[in-house]
Amino acid sequence: MNDANTADGLERPVACRKCRHYLVTWEPRRPYGCRAHGFKTNRSPAAVVYETSGIPCQLFASKAAAIRPGKTEFIG
Repeated sequence: MNDANTADGLERPVACRKCRHYLVTWEPRRPYGCRAHGFKTNRSPAAVVYETSGIPCQLFASKAAAIRPGKTEFIG
């Protein structure tokens, strides 16, 4: 199951800001991006993925999952 979905099985919008692949750029025309998909956009990357593929983002990875137990810094 995708991390963006809950145990009730209902689809939830992917929260890009909670994903480890989300990035903010310095480009005023394309301020948001996705490292996993390799693109920049002026809207939510998850919205672009959904519009182009018809399915929610399958590469979502929670930022919380990137923290080692007992450590406070991010990996990668």
